[in-house]
Amino acid sequence: MVKIKSKEEAETQYIRGADFADRYLWDDAIDRFREARELDPTDARAHCGLGIAFHAKGNLEKAILWYSHAIRLDPKLGEALYNRARAYETQGDLEGAISDLTRFVALNPLDATALRSRGLAHHKSGNYDRAIDDFTRVIEFEPELAHAYCERGNAHNAKGDYERAIPDLTKAIELDPQLAEAYCYRGIARHNIHDYEQAIADLSKAIELDPQLAQAYSYRRSACNAMVNYEQAIPEFTQAIALNPRDAVAYCNRGRAYHIRGKYKRAIGDFTTAIQLDPQDPQTYYARAQAHAADGSFDRAIADYSQTIEHGLQGAEIYLERGTAYGARGNRTLAIEDLSRAIERNPKYAEAYYSRGFLYMRQGRTVMALTDFRQFLRVSDDGKKKLLAMKYMDELKGW
Repeated sequence: MVKIKSKEEAETQYIRGADFADRYLWDDAIDRFREARELDPTDARAHCGLGIAFHAKGNLEKAILWYSHAIRLDPKLGEALYNRARAYETQGDLEGAISDLTRFVALNPLDATALRSRGLAHHKSGNYDRAIDDFTRVIEFEPELAHAYCERGNAHNAKGDYERAIPDLTKAIELDPQLAEAYCYRGIARHNIHDYEQAIADLSKAIELDPQLAQAYSYRRSACNAMVNYEQAIPEFTQAIALNPRDAVAYCNRGRAYHIRGKYKRAIGDFTTAIQLDPQDPQTYYARAQAHAADGSFDRAIADYSQTIEHGLQGAEIYLERGTAYGARGNRTLAIEDLSRAIERNPKYAEAYYSRGFLYMRQGRTVMALTDFRQFLRVSDDGKKKLLAMKYMDELKGW
């Protein structure tokens, strides 16, 4: 049986420890929290205080130990759960961090800060859908919080869902025009949809606001190379590879440059090397899939699009492109399934409605083809394709 010497004196020592902690006098705080614990071993707050003090001193092992003692004494002590989660995340234990944050959120379902922390942990662990769910809840509670839109946009970016990323990042910039990360992430999204001029503008603004954003420099250079001189870009990437033959990013960037120059087989060779060096990067599978499709190798393109999806990139344009490849191979059923997935992810995706409508027409499914062409006309601003869609509709109606 635990012997409590004096609850009253333990409370006094705890208050003194908390006062020292508030003044960042961590060694003095530790002495007082230890005394409080000696006087009352059942006081979870004193154990948590020790965890906080050791955490602040950078001793994560001891911090986690004391947080754990506190939680065993009081499983509903939110301060201990939240701080242990932070310590776990610093150690790289994302599973432990998410578990503690989930317990904390169950106790405090309206705590936007904890939801945001869990969303960031989900993002780091590669679970982008759960990250998006958490950031969406944060936005519901704090609709003016620019960082929440920025972080949700970055999660959409990580999935390759640039159509959803860009509006979120634009909203973040509207709410906080000084948020460098939002410009950086929007620049990356625009780079990846080949809107290089706007990407350069965003990335330059990000660098102006925060000159330490390494990603912004890398993507701006890539966008500039793509816009200005592809031939000049290739020797630069070749030099980077000579300096570091295991630089998967350099191979991938040179592959993109070859692709833009129409040298698809060279591009595929570089993408293949990049994949051998970093087999977990979905962007490289996606780039190789596009090169195979451009080269007319649709079976290989389909395989790489599938690898892209399996590795976590599941944006609407990826399903559109795989669907297009299936269509080129004559597999209309799988093509329609992918185009439907693209529309589920982006209900205003004009190109997907047009392509699916065309396939429905080829299958003789008149009503469904007409429905898709009508929706295409509502959401598209492509004048030439609108004329084609109206022509197909007239044919389907027998006019």
